Amino acid sequence: MSLSLSELKNLPSDKQKALYLKIKSLRQDYKVVNYSGIYGIGASKLSRGLGVSTTNAKKLLDDYWERNWAVKEVVKDQIVKTVNGEMWLYNPVSGFWINLRYEKDIFSSLNQSTGVYVFDKWKAIIKNDGMKIAFEYHDEWLGLIEEGQEEETEIKVKSSIDKLNKSLKLNVPIGADSNYGKTYASVH
Repeated sequence: MSLSLSELKNLPSDKQKALYLKIKSLRQDYKVVNYSGIYGIGASKLSRGLGVSTTNAKKLLDDYWERNWAVKEVVKDQIVKTVNGEMWLYNPVSGFWINLRYEKDIFSSLNQSTGVYVFDKWKAIIKNDGMKIAFEYHDEWLGLIEEGQEEETEIKVKSSIDKLNKSLKLNVPIGADSNYGKTYASVH
């Protein structure tokens, strides 16, 4: 079923809700396939997790890898060495060697360690620029500022992300957005 936005808006509310629930369920399944695929899940384990047949799980994985073939190409290009029976992955962004349990962890280890490195490097720039971090969570940080300082803070945030990008020289620049409010809920 393919609907335009205007066709969707013209559906009765009960049909809109049913369609929303169907899409939400599909989205959740595909999200599981996405994360599981990167971590090297097999069709039988995926079938148990999703409650589908092994044949359907294999089809989902095949479709995932057809669309996301570049993940495997990135993995092929990584430097992995074994020292004293342990595998180590070289992260070309941080220059760190990361311990690996399994070869299937190469992409996720590279991805996660790069994210942490970039975020930590950005936090160091933020602190050097005089901004104070009240707390951080995953890939977010929260700073406390006086009312009326939003524009000045926004300039500092953009400047700090520019400094980060100049420092890292990645193929794709890192971006950041800012939100301002009186509570965490209002800015998250």
